[in-house]
Amino acid sequence: MSIKPNRTVVRHMSTLFEAGVVGGLTDGQLLERFAARGGAGAEAAFAALVERHGSMVLRVCRGILRDDHAAEDAFQATFLVLARKGGSLWVRDSVGPWLHRVTRRIAIHARAAADRRKAAEQRAAAMTSERRRGDSREHDIGPILDEEIDRLPDHYRMPVILCDLEGASYEEAARHLGCAVGTLKSRLARARERLRDRLTGRGVVPAPEGLGFVLATRPAEAAVPVALMKSTVLAAARSVATSAAMGGMVPPLVVELTEGALKSMRLNMMMKIGGFVVASGVAMSGAGLLAARAPGEQPVQSVPRTPQADAKAPDQNELAEVQEKLAKAEAREAELKEKLAKANAREAELKEKLAKANAREAEAREKLAKAEAREKLIKAEAREAEAKEKRVKAEAGEAEAKEKQAKAEAREAEAKEAEAKEKRAKAEAKEAEAKEAEVKEAEAKEKRAKAEAKEKQAKAKAN
Repeated sequence: MSIKPNRTVVRHMSTLFEAGVVGGLTDGQLLERFAARGGAGAEAAFAALVERHGSMVLRVCRGILRDDHAAEDAFQATFLVLARKGGSLWVRDSVGPWLHRVTRRIAIHARAAADRRKAAEQRAAAMTSERRRGDSREHDIGPILDEEIDRLPDHYRMPVILCDLEGASYEEAARHLGCAVGTLKSRLARARERLRDRLTGRGVVPAPEGLGFVLATRPAEAAVPVALMKSTVLAAARSVATSAAMGGMVPPLVVELTEGALKSMRLNMMMKIGGFVVASGVAMSGAGLLAARAPGEQPVQSVPRTPQADAKAPDQNELAEVQEKLAKAEAREAELKEKLAKANAREAELKEKLAKANAREAEAREKLAKAEAREKLIKAEAREAEAKEKRVKAEAGEAEAKEKQAKAEAREAEAKEAEAKEKRAKAEAKEAEAKEAEVKEAEAKEKRAKAEAKEKQAKAKAN
């Protein structure tokens, strides 16, 4: 049964989901942030992982378990395993293929446990058998398809999971896998062809639209409930914080599934290391035997031995020789273990250096962003100052133009005034001349009058 968080937890997680921007980070960067940081940043990083791959994980769980509550338990157990193992995973870009394989194993383990519990109840087992017989082939294609996908080689399995199960574009999947888009499309076509052949061989006929349509519609089949996603993120954060599953928060079945998956991973890792050590020991033993021969020495020809010679072979020497070889093999095994430990230490050191390099890169990017912001601000201020200077010059030019216009108007007014004065002076001169002419004419008239009077007087005297 899934976790049902209270309202306080839901409000806390709602705030968490809104904090920070993690959409542009790869899965590897999100895991590093979850493992290295605490608080809202780490939980937001893990929430982004759940949001990216939750639909695929829940679809696989539902397809195998056929029960929503059991599927939600397996869903939470898968992401708790990711939370516990995330710090040691070497993720290039996407954790989707790893999650698909872990989800299948956990869901199969949960189904086996459920079948064992149901086996004790014959009636329930009979009902389950009837229900399974009533299911159609199309309904059963999900778990069979996931099983066949898991059996594909990695270079075919990863493109199918990224493109067909998680809905990534060709460009995104090619970037995740570090190959060209054409190579990705070729691998995807061959993987689909293999899946079609295997499903046909098992008697599972794909939908009429074809296998490509069935694969393309898989990502939309499982929408993760918001409450399940938030409670899973919170449980993962608290589980990592206490270095163990939170017994009070996580249902016992989820704890059992998580611990079982982790134990299985540890056993597989130990078996791989043991096989590697044995293979290395055999190889080094063969190399030692070859190197023990002198250069150019021919292989020793086998000489038939007589029973008397066999009887004379010292058993004690043979036992000592076997013990010596065993001691050498143990020494080589210890040496290989030491080398493996050193390699793990170097890997951890490289991861730490990579994390520091990423931190330095982030810091450099932040400084670069601040420098660019300052440069933009300085340029903006310079443009603003230049604009102000241009405005001041324009205002000065306008004032100068106004001043010139005022002087021109003053000179024009002075010229008009001088012209008016000159006209008035000329008019006054003409008027004075006219008056002088009138005076002269009056004097002339008076003289003529006097002359006429004298003439009349003289005529009068003459008469």
